[in-house]
Amino acid sequence: MESKKISLLSMIMFGICSLVVLYTWSASAARGTHGLGVWIIMAFAFLIPNCLTVSELGSTYVEDGGISLWVTKAFGPVPGSVVGWFYWVNYVFGLPLVFITIMGNLQAFFFPNLSSLAQMAGTIGLIWFTVIVGICNSGLTQKICAFGGNVVAGILAVIVALAVIFCIKNGGTATHFTLSGIIPSWSMFVDFAPVVVFNLLGFELISSVASQCDNPQKNVPKFTTITGIIVGLAYVMATVAIMAIIPESQVDSVNGIVDAVQIAAVSIGGEALGKVLTSLIVIAIVYGLAASGIAWAFGTSAVISSAGLGEKSAILGHKNKKYGTPDYAYLIMGIFGTAYTVLSFAGGDSINAIYDFIFCFSSMLFMTPYVFMYPSLIRLRKIDPDRERPYKVPGGNIGVWVCGLLPTISVIFAIVGLSLPAEGVANPGMQLLKSWGGFAVITLIGILLHYNGERKAKKAASESLSGGNI
Repeated sequence: MESKKISLLSMIMFGICSLVVLYTWSASAARGTHGLGVWIIMAFAFLIPNCLTVSELGSTYVEDGGISLWVTKAFGPVPGSVVGWFYWVNYVFGLPLVFITIMGNLQAFFFPNLSSLAQMAGTIGLIWFTVIVGICNSGLTQKICAFGGNVVAGILAVIVALAVIFCIKNGGTATHFTLSGIIPSWSMFVDFAPVVVFNLLGFELISSVASQCDNPQKNVPKFTTITGIIVGLAYVMATVAIMAIIPESQVDSVNGIVDAVQIAAVSIGGEALGKVLTSLIVIAIVYGLAASGIAWAFGTSAVISSAGLGEKSAILGHKNKKYGTPDYAYLIMGIFGTAYTVLSFAGGDSINAIYDFIFCFSSMLFMTPYVFMYPSLIRLRKIDPDRERPYKVPGGNIGVWVCGLLPTISVIFAIVGLSLPAEGVANPGMQLLKSWGGFAVITLIGILLHYNGERKAKKAASESLSGGNI
């Protein structure tokens, strides 16, 4: 019996869940009013060409694999394989980032005396919960993620409504918004644009399971258009809402959402309403973050086989006998995510410091595949001109080159920007070494994995041929 296809609505909910990164709402608001100007600039410089690129590639090449498939078709098996490796391995570090944020929110509201050791233990527990769910039931994973989209939308609706009521009750916003204040300085743009780029990546994730989607030729362009509008508005509205409740200089980069809800609810209805509503929001945030983590673990693991990593590594290619899922890939994600969490907590002296470093390093890994994805649009138009394209980037060759180059430049800029140590870091040289040294090691592993797989394939073919001649 054929499984039910993922509908357009479910695709959109999946997209909202995976693309609206709840833990960056607070970080965005902490940048202040100048950060809003960066959002507006990057909407035109990155979000629009990004969505147009994914619309064409995702509706034209509808096999499973998404980004790895497109890069393989455009540039060959080595880049495609390495891109698939980066797409998956980044989430070894991305999962701890998501769950450290969950523990930070729980500590901020429910458990103010929660130690770093307890936060570390909770992070590790959530990592292994994701591993178990991913291995046991991909159908359940899809339902969790689709419902996560509804939860994220609900959180946004609540915080915007609270901000409106709070401002009416208090006669204005806590942060003063002006047109001149929105225009960012160059230093603000350099500092914040990489974070915005990070927030706007991931539209291609649904194409990693294209065969499970209903009519991707038609629905992928609709998905990117609708989801792109929702995602862009969600970040801007959430940022404004938080700053409307909390002065921009006082927004906490990790717990700003919870702080804003608590302040507004107490102001509107007193301590009782504040406690109840904030408790519900914290629970919703925990679910939304967990669903986002599960969504990315699901999508990135699905890329493994399409990138050919399944054939090149008996470990990554191993499938669970009962569920047919890449169980070893999930287990590796759990083991290394646990190790990285322990090392991060051991090396940092605050939850914010831990958050900042893991965010920057995992984002560098996460963004690297996109350096190849956008040029794939240009390359595939050239080498595969006769392919039927249900959706084509508008503007002819100029449009293709703009959508292929502008996001690529943005991503490279973001990778370099995120690698630079923040002001006040005790040992910036060591942080650079950790970031780029780790990046080099990850790259080397991906290349070795590919060529080791090719060596095994040639050996197996040679043995088969020899056996046939006996």
